[in-house]
Amino acid sequence: MASLAGRSVSLGTLVGISLLCLATFSALGAAPAAHAASSLVSSADNSCTNCSMVSATVPVGATGEVLAVGVVTDCNCISELTGVSDGLGSTFASAANNGFDMEILTATATGSGSDTVTAQLSSSVSILSIYVYDVSGVTALAQDALNSGLDCFPGPCTTTYSTGSISVISGSFLMSVVADYQNPAFSAGSGFNGLNTGDGLDFSEYSASPVTSTTFPASGDCPSCAAGVAGWWEVGISLPPIPTPVSTPEFPLGAVLLFALLVPAILLLRKRIPPYEGFSA
Repeated sequence: MASLAGRSVSLGTLVGISLLCLATFSALGAAPAAHAASSLVSSADNSCTNCSMVSATVPVGATGEVLAVGVVTDCNCISELTGVSDGLGSTFASAANNGFDMEILTATATGSGSDTVTAQLSSSVSILSIYVYDVSGVTALAQDALNSGLDCFPGPCTTTYSTGSISVISGSFLMSVVADYQNPAFSAGSGFNGLNTGDGLDFSEYSASPVTSTTFPASGDCPSCAAGVAGWWEVGISLPPIPTPVSTPEFPLGAVLLFALLVPAILLLRKRIPPYEGFSA
């Protein structure tokens, strides 16, 4: 036992305080949260003509996965979309809308298994399409981007599509829908795969793997595009990955901090204690 400034301080107490400091510093130095990569579980698409309702069925892998749904019409009537629903009872919310002919909605799946997703309009349209993606490892809090433009002309030529730029977290899932009234042959951009209902009006693409793209590039080969014909629209969303905590080995850092805290403290204690008091066993 040693006496310091009139108080008894044991070596065990000093070590205990040092270890408490070590634990505090280790906690403060823990690595920040990381993000796991997203993963496409399943996808489906469908279209109909002269209809007001269209459905597509996907196998949902697990409760909590995110459903991203793109709906495209062939007219200025996306405002007639009364809602999107599914067989699991999931609640869909709008994530992106161009206010003209397309909208993307998302929902957190409330169950798993075969799930039929349906888009309903209040009146019939000439072409109605739906694209459904089931994605794991992401949240439904989407960032959105959109853009529009005119087709190349005269054909044959290739029109390039792209949205405005958004901030994308590594590991996000990206998807977009495109509508082009010139009915071109659509192609997905670099790092993306495509879905096509085959109706000639619309197309969807999604990130094939974790990408760093901040836009949604695509193209359409147009054999007979002409001037003065309505152009194209594209709307896209980015679904951010779910943050995952990262555990880091603490022993190497802990050993350094232990010596850094213990040695100066012991030396200071020994220096300030009269020789005759010393440490007792």
